[in-house]
Amino acid sequence: MEEIRLKRGFFGYTKRSVNNYISRIDAEFQRIMEERNKMCAEYEQMKSGYDELVSRVDAAESAKAELEEQLEELKKTLAEAPAAERTENYDDVYQHIHTEVADIIIEAKKFADMLKLKAENEYNKQVDENNKAIARETDRINSYIDKLDNICAAARDACETFDENMGRKKSEMNSVIIDINAG
Repeated sequence: MEEIRLKRGFFGYTKRSVNNYISRIDAEFQRIMEERNKMCAEYEQMKSGYDELVSRVDAAESAKAELEEQLEELKKTLAEAPAAERTENYDDVYQHIHTEVADIIIEAKKFADMLKLKAENEYNKQVDENNKAIARETDRINSYIDKLDNICAAARDACETFDENMGRKKSEMNSVIIDINAG
């Protein structure tokens, strides 16, 4: 914790030194709040990027489902066709299309899984960084609050000391007045 160094006046701390100290703390607090707001904006941006990646993954899965439906329709069409119409050529074409569609589906699934994992990792990393930064800034703010409490306590002590001194001086003055009037 930083040691508080304030100029002392005749009856304690000077108003100017206390105001300067409070201004410095306020400026630091404003800077911290700006950093916090910036981090929150970055967090929101990362979250929207994550949401976009999730929507892309959903779109890829939707495309995969459509391709699977088309494949099933092709299978039904080929199964319903008379055996005489299905020649070896059709079987080769069917097998080729089936293989291509299967490869596309597998690649789309791998890509979707990779995007999803990458987005989740980036999101979790950003959340961890933001939480750590928020904890650091909270600790700094709490230390400033402690410093302000110390200043307030020092100011109260100075006022109490001043009040006691003035009370003694008043009593001494009253004694002098009584002595003057008696003498």
